[in-house]
Amino acid sequence: MDLKKNRLARYIFVGGLAYLIEMFAIYLLKACGLSSVQSVAVSYWVGLITAFVLQKYIAFENYEKDIKSIAKQLTYYFLLVFFNYIFSLSIVYLLDKSFDVYLLRTSVIIICTFWNYLIYKKIFNNKND
Repeated sequence: MDLKKNRLARYIFVGGLAYLIEMFAIYLLKACGLSSVQSVAVSYWVGLITAFVLQKYIAFENYEKDIKSIAKQLTYYFLLVFFNYIFSLSIVYLLDKSFDVYLLRTSVIIICTFWNYLIYKKIFNNKND
């Protein structure tokens, strides 16, 4: 699979990288004594910033830098992120006693990945598509 030519492959690669960064953040935060919910609450934002930048520039090759375009992209992105954030914390809160936090967060990421790809295509709409 050629990453340069395949947007879906780039999306998955970038998402995997953001995932690894987020899981490492959870590990560090839990090692510092935070609860599972607190660790996910903080690590989520680490993953968010990483994912936005990498998805915009690498996965969707969107290089728009004017303030209006970036503000619009950030607005839609943060609305999606807010929904995903509440969804993530709710799942961890409801199932924390029954499942490992890494399994829960990974499961939620997989679920969100499907709808995120479709929405990211709209947010980072490339004129070439």
